[in-house]
Amino acid sequence: MLDTRYIRFCRPGTDFYELPGADGGDDFPLVTADLPEGWVRHVDTPWVGLHPPRVQLPEQGWKVHLASTLDAAADRLARTWEYCRDNGVVFKFLRGPGRVMDANAKYAERGSSGKFITIYPLDEAHCEKVLHELDEMFGGQPGPYILSDRRWRTGPLFVRYGGFSPRHCRTATGELTPAIARPDGTLVPDPREAKFVVPDWVTVPDFLAAPPATGGDFPYRATSALHFSNAGGVYLAEDKRTGERVVLKEARPHAGLDPSGADAVTRLRREAEVLRRLDGLAVAPRFHDEFTAWEHQFVAMEVVDGLDLKRAAMDRIPILHPGSTEQDTRDYVAWALTVLDRIERGMVAVHERGVVLGDVHPKNILLRDDQPVFIDFEFSGVDDPEHRGPLAAPGFAPPGHLRGVAADRWGLGALRLDMFLPLTNAVDMEPGKVRQLARTVGRRYDLPPEYVDRMIAELLGSATATGFRRPVSAATRRFLEAEEPADWPAACASMAQAILSSATPEREDRLFPADIEAFTRGQGLGFAYGAAGILHTLHATGHGRHPAHEQWLLDRVRATEDIEPGFYSGLHGIAYTLLELGRDTDARELLDRARRAPGGPDGHDYFRGLSGAALTLLRFADATGDAELTAEAVAAADRLAGTMRATPLPDRPDAERGRPGVLRGWSGPGLLFLRLYERTGDPGYLDLATDAVRRDLAHCTLTRNHTLEADEGWRTLPYLEIGGVGVGLVLSELLRHRPEADLAEADRGIDRSAAYEYYVQPTLHFGRAGIVTYLAHRRATGTGPGADLDHRIARLLATLPDQAVPSHGHIAFPGNQSLRLSMDVATGTAGVLLAVHTALHGGPGLPFLRTAPSSPATAPERKLSGDPAGVDSLRQPAGAPSLRRSAGADSEE
Repeated sequence: MLDTRYIRFCRPGTDFYELPGADGGDDFPLVTADLPEGWVRHVDTPWVGLHPPRVQLPEQGWKVHLASTLDAAADRLARTWEYCRDNGVVFKFLRGPGRVMDANAKYAERGSSGKFITIYPLDEAHCEKVLHELDEMFGGQPGPYILSDRRWRTGPLFVRYGGFSPRHCRTATGELTPAIARPDGTLVPDPREAKFVVPDWVTVPDFLAAPPATGGDFPYRATSALHFSNAGGVYLAEDKRTGERVVLKEARPHAGLDPSGADAVTRLRREAEVLRRLDGLAVAPRFHDEFTAWEHQFVAMEVVDGLDLKRAAMDRIPILHPGSTEQDTRDYVAWALTVLDRIERGMVAVHERGVVLGDVHPKNILLRDDQPVFIDFEFSGVDDPEHRGPLAAPGFAPPGHLRGVAADRWGLGALRLDMFLPLTNAVDMEPGKVRQLARTVGRRYDLPPEYVDRMIAELLGSATATGFRRPVSAATRRFLEAEEPADWPAACASMAQAILSSATPEREDRLFPADIEAFTRGQGLGFAYGAAGILHTLHATGHGRHPAHEQWLLDRVRATEDIEPGFYSGLHGIAYTLLELGRDTDARELLDRARRAPGGPDGHDYFRGLSGAALTLLRFADATGDAELTAEAVAAADRLAGTMRATPLPDRPDAERGRPGVLRGWSGPGLLFLRLYERTGDPGYLDLATDAVRRDLAHCTLTRNHTLEADEGWRTLPYLEIGGVGVGLVLSELLRHRPEADLAEADRGIDRSAAYEYYVQPTLHFGRAGIVTYLAHRRATGTGPGADLDHRIARLLATLPDQAVPSHGHIAFPGNQSLRLSMDVATGTAGVLLAVHTALHGGPGLPFLRTAPSSPATAPERKLSGDPAGVDSLRQPAGAPSLRRSAGADSEE
């Protein structure tokens, strides 16, 4: 499922994720205007705050939000500034019209969407005064409803209780989130839900009493929710008048804007028009009703029972089913070609009614007994041969010159590719990949040549069209076309050159293009998403040191206060990188800074928590002989033992789901305990490692493919950061010391999750490169059959060129969500480079993993200070299940 946060970072015409509005190209004049004496401006993209002199705000309280339509935003900002200037009121605003559009877009976060200006009253009495005075200026004017707030009268003013100053805490899953304080000072998450929520210790003032209910009798009874976006909801419902089941679509006025500026109501009315036009066609739902209730628009239509085309294909496609046979492939090809033929005939029928679909993608097609039904016509056109949908699903946006029927036919070509190889996002980034992917599909499925030619013609305009949009070197072209076995040393050198060519030392926020997380709290410097991990990878894979870039990293770290401790997220990983690069003094400086950080690493995990920090301390202790660092690592292990003992194993299917994997789960502490066992020979550490791994296994499930994967409830994950193989990296090492039957069974299930033919992303942490790393680790440590591991590694590497995209003439790879390229370790080209190098030449793949079997030192058993009862008290209770079986869990799409 697409993480819609990434769409905001996809600036048109760019190859990499960029911070929205960072260029300030469409700023309101107030962003740079001269301010009265004493006023202070704070710029925190996309917000700009203005603070008057001698005003001291509380840390939290009732805040006022002003919503706006796009065309009224400049005027409302100017008038609000006059009011706040004259009255000495603190406020902030979105810096330009583009950011206002983003805040109200279809895929904006529902809980915060609509907020344009935030005003900070001094107390409740001041809040009431501000509301009354601003209501005289703006009351009743149009604007989107802010779902997290209570509306003041008829809008566009809204109010909610929340934080004023930037404070943060961790969620239950370890993520950093804005915080407010309970009366005792404890920081808790600041709720920003898509409904009005008040902390349990806060009393709503009388002037904010709930408004009376409105809307009268609603003619439908919703039975379940199918989908929510900022545009509104989609529900299964029952007509109270007739009892008929319907799908009910809701549209919120002034919200859910598309790039053309149309709101959800405009688009839903268009969809109703299309449904009426297609009445009687089996390839469209039957129109049922259109009406307005309260302030929202609704359309009711026929329920189409069946899976969407994407899910139906994923359920059948052999590349997602380990152990599939040639007959499975033949059966799938016959089914897919039949369905695609029916889709083409249905598309022709729709065009004959004067309708252009405008948004062709596999989740907009339902299969009713394998007969296609088109749905979701909000971007369709009627009687307009030049129509083009203003928004399209990633991977299914036609080239800009196509309109009308031609654009829909391009979408059909994308479906032809997606049904056999879901890599249409790569075509979005580089149309020159069409011929390469078409040939891959033809070979893998033994498709008729005319089918392959038709796919190419629909996507490129003719079966003979060719050419890359970006510059491509001869070696890169040979790699991408994959007509012969890849020259992997040359390919690795090309990846390294792509990374180095992308460097932007003139920037302060990041040195290399990376994931969107690089724009948060110093992570553009860190190991996962930043310069540290990339420079470490270049050095570790034999592509040299780069002193100027190392100095950039060190300078930026020294100039940046807001860097958290932690290995992948912060200071510990940067210090480790500098140590491995031979900059011992600089490395120790940053390690000591991390050791002094208030509160220390937060959480138990390897990514940003205590176990990753402790593993770093052990590495520095080995390098320096500093016994104090070893003692700190042991103390951290004691703390982790106490935390683990206080955290019961889940014993119910509905228990809160964890995040199993070496980086986010308890397997990270398990790795620390193993390293301490190997150093000391203390069997207590082995008990702790076993318990830690069991905790992660309790959050995994056996899928219908008999693979053991992380269970997120709605999907299962086989990956490294969160997923089966992330647990397996530690489990395979644990089994050398403790070969218990249930652990060995879990190991076999995890190993099967590394036998898929296809993984949707190439990345290290959530994709193919992580699977390669796991397989190479098993091979290096002798924990799996070498010939089988070699075969699986070779198969994954052989098809890796399908996911590559040229950058600066060299080989690069898409990042998380596959919408833009990335160069970082966690999500980008550096991670792929590291995995390929590990597969070819050995090495740990991840810091602190073993590359060969090891034996523990001999030492007496030691009781941990954090566990007065001893480590035996942490063992799994007798009879506790280690695995949960799911009847229908599926791997991630």
